[in-house]
Amino acid sequence: MEYTVGQKVWFAPYSGHHGVACELTVTKVGRVWATLNDGRYRVARGLSAVDGDKRASPGALYASEEVYQEFIAVVTAWNGLKKAMGYYPPVGITRSDIAAAYVNLRLRP
Repeated sequence: MEYTVGQKVWFAPYSGHHGVACELTVTKVGRVWATLNDGRYRVARGLSAVDGDKRASPGALYASEEVYQEFIAVVTAWNGLKKAMGYYPPVGITRSDIAAAYVNLRLRP
């Protein structure tokens, strides 16, 4: 993601001890870093993972809360699909059914 001064972004922490999800504002954009909320966080230009200052990243940035919520919905649906798949194919599934699933999900066999 590219950043501009004044741009609003949605911060989603990776865990509860990194704070709560909230809207942040880009306050400065340099050659390498974009600074958020006057120095509270920074992110490398072109990336979405917030800098952890020699530690693991505290979270990620999204263009908006709506974009983040859609991402969470897709991940949740994907996890449900993985769980429903099980270890063995259901009775009656053919190789062409599986090939069609690869195409529909834009996957490579």
